[in-house]
Amino acid sequence: MSCSHHIATCKHAHHEYRNYIYPLYELESVSNVYRGLFEKLCNESYWPPCHKPMIYLDLDKKRNSKGLLVSSCTHTEMDI
Repeated sequence: MSCSHHIATCKHAHHEYRNYIYPLYELESVSNVYRGLFEKLCNESYWPPCHKPMIYLDLDKKRNSKGLLVSSCTHTEMDI
């Protein structure tokens, strides 16, 4: 898989990044590895009932080890 640095460098140099990726690592080839390992999901009405409580993550309360709120923003050079 190509990393974002690779794509950004190729874009800056006006090169097509796909020319530098070995075909084995293209998304279609990687997807073929997992083909057939997972069954197709049937209609939801056929699923057995679930009696367990639903648990949802409250992202507003997520904190790091220092007790500060965790930022989900990716900082770039444009933020400076």
